[in-house]
Amino acid sequence: MSDNAKPTRGYNPTARDLIPEGQKPKNIASVSPGDTVQSAFTTMILYDYSQLPIVCGDKVTGVVKWTALATVCSSGSAANATIREYAEKAQTIGVNEPWEKATEIVAKGDYAIVVCGDDRLAGIITASDMAVHLQSLVEPIANIQRIEDALRRINGTCVKSECRVPSLGDQIKKLKKKWESLAVCLDLETVVKSLEAAKTTRDTLAHFKPKRVSESERENLRRCAAMLEGIQKCQRAE
Repeated sequence: MSDNAKPTRGYNPTARDLIPEGQKPKNIASVSPGDTVQSAFTTMILYDYSQLPIVCGDKVTGVVKWTALATVCSSGSAANATIREYAEKAQTIGVNEPWEKATEIVAKGDYAIVVCGDDRLAGIITASDMAVHLQSLVEPIANIQRIEDALRRINGTCVKSECRVPSLGDQIKKLKKKWESLAVCLDLETVVKSLEAAKTTRDTLAHFKPKRVSESERENLRRCAAMLEGIQKCQRAE
């Protein structure tokens, strides 16, 4: 992002921020020590889980993995086996621990169980969840860069002007002035409205405000980038 605003320090994401949106403790699949291997394995197969937290009362006491249960289930001896026989120490992390620590834990074991201070289950982060989260962070920034690059090319503006990088707001103003000469069959007011919304999202990210980019904001960034690149292609074709 090429704006001149300086990021605001002090925003430090935690493990809580890595828990997938919509995941609530009461909806997380778990097992108790006395549950049967068959029931746990069925849940894993049905929902494609690689592991399940073991919860006693409301506290996490361990984890059971698909790899451990698959062997006993395939041998036909799972009927009377209970989860406590295959329990392992869980990879846990506190909700307020830095996200870098959560990343390290997931990298080592493909998952991290997020717990509150008294070991109550708060969420689960898997390697696939981490990949989705990182992609969600990168995509908006990449699309903002696409928007800024396309605007500079459409406006015929160099990367730097008068010893400073042109801001997105400057580029939008220049686009409005140049609009008639572009001769594109698009409504300027609608285009500018979308670009202003993209600028708002960009400003939020640039200052590292603790806010996740909504899906509507993501979609607007995607559409703005594609639209400007389309205009750019039309200009090159003339």
